Amino acid sequence: MGNLVDSPLSPVRVRSASVADQPEIKRVVGQVLEEFGICGGLNPQQDADLDDLAGWYPPPRGVFEVIEDDAGRILGCGGVHPLDEASCELRKLYFLPELRGRGIGSAMLDRLVKFARQAGFKRMELETASVLDAAIAIYEARGFGEVTNKRDVARCDRAFEIDLNEYRAPARLGKLESNSAGQ
Repeated sequence: MGNLVDSPLSPVRVRSASVADQPEIKRVVGQVLEEFGICGGLNPQQDADLDDLAGWYPPPRGVFEVIEDDAGRILGCGGVHPLDEASCELRKLYFLPELRGRGIGSAMLDRLVKFARQAGFKRMELETASVLDAAIAIYEARGFGEVTNKRDVARCDRAFEIDLNEYRAPARLGKLESNSAGQ
């Protein structure tokens, strides 16, 4: 487990999620969905991955991580789901309000993209909702392009993809350190 680097606020750590974390991960995702009015919260079909992290995010090419505070409370999450040999999907990148505006979302995205590259993926896709405009701005700034013919999740009205060789990370990265995905 590692600390968030370059954050003047209370420290957080990122680590690989475990089966024991599933209820707390569902709480975080559900809370964010409800906060933004996205399709009434969790959906058993659209969120089946949260009941089977090992099946949806299998090592060595998949990963699901959580961000927690000093008390061990999960405040955010995100994962890389393998689609095929060359492609992966960024999934469940959600953060509670106390993490937002600190660069943690950007750092987590950079970390998961780094993991995907190291796992040998060439392309990453994601689906999101228009109300998550801060996240969309980060995706676009990093080089993700919008695609119109790809939306599998009903609550997501926008889809993006990127050739991972075209990913534009900022010159000075905020870092999330740990002993899992991003190293």
